[in-house]
Amino acid sequence: MPCQEKGLLKLRYDFVQRVYSGEKIAPLCREYGISRPTAYLWLKRYKESPGVDSLRNRSHRPHASPGKIDDALEERICQLREQYGWAGKKLQILLERENRTVGVATINRVIKRNGLLQEEDCHKPSLQRFERKHPNELWQMDFKGPMSRDDAKCEPLTVLDDHSRYALGVVPVRTKQTPDIQRAFVEIFSKYGVPEAILTDHGVPWWNTASVQGLSRFSVWLMNQDLKLIFGAVRHPQTQGKIERFHRTLRHAVSRRGFPTKFSQWKPLLKQITYEYNFIRPHESLQMKVPSELYCASSKKYNPKPRAFDYGDEMKVKKVDSHGMIYENGKRLFVSHALVGQYVATRSIENLMLVTFRNSTLREIDLNTTKTKRLEPFF
Repeated sequence: MPCQEKGLLKLRYDFVQRVYSGEKIAPLCREYGISRPTAYLWLKRYKESPGVDSLRNRSHRPHASPGKIDDALEERICQLREQYGWAGKKLQILLERENRTVGVATINRVIKRNGLLQEEDCHKPSLQRFERKHPNELWQMDFKGPMSRDDAKCEPLTVLDDHSRYALGVVPVRTKQTPDIQRAFVEIFSKYGVPEAILTDHGVPWWNTASVQGLSRFSVWLMNQDLKLIFGAVRHPQTQGKIERFHRTLRHAVSRRGFPTKFSQWKPLLKQITYEYNFIRPHESLQMKVPSELYCASSKKYNPKPRAFDYGDEMKVKKVDSHGMIYENGKRLFVSHALVGQYVATRSIENLMLVTFRNSTLREIDLNTTKTKRLEPFF
């Protein structure tokens, strides 16, 4: 018996004995710091069953629990919790697929009662987010990581559809070298087609930190598929809130399964997690649907050899030379090293020249001073 309970029993027993010896109840209540109803309760229990045991704390648990779920269902809830690590709202959907109806609060109580609640599961509800109306209007891309160390080090490339949250690619890569990332996108484009636009951050390989205009060879390669590149605000990860949230889900899923000890183990692990995310895990932001219910591939197909862009008759078409320059009225005007060998179009408005590459207007050049500035909202 705990020491605290022993002390309480002695106190209660002394109180009862002093009452039975003739002392007044009211002064004793003040001395022991208890209410008169509590005193009469102790005396009633002792009278019904004389002895110390009658003064023990009694369980407040009801004698009958008609709403209690059966052991088999509770065990199934625990199995799903241990398998996926999800809470009541998502597990309720999985149980409904098995023709089992259980309330969200009941599921959460089972999780807590069985010691399956972790600190990271206790967080505030997410704020409302906005998304594009249709699949493939906007993709988000980023790197998660690095995860693990040494031979198992991996920094997964992640690509997410903004409308459906469908994970289009979770690709294990060791480095951010352009050839590796380009191969990954060839595979993604070949499977899902090409979106209208891609949102990303100011990181390599899609952003060239050494270049005033930010263009990289990889960003130009993407733009050759006639999609728009949109770069979020610097040091503002909320711009890519959906993919940041996906990264949290990804890390949680990897942690539950165990981090690989070899790089070769990442591909099958990420494939399994991606399938679970797209086809099994219900999303609160999707009214508890799964991303695969809302996503369909783009009708715009990947073209490994993009055709020349039709700029129309109103614009001048110029080829960017080996130094990233174009020529206008005998003046050499710098555009971008990343556009070497590409064709751009120019349109002059008084002393200003606008430079466009395919469907994105990139630069504004002052023909008097040859100064150039980047145009929004491209970056």
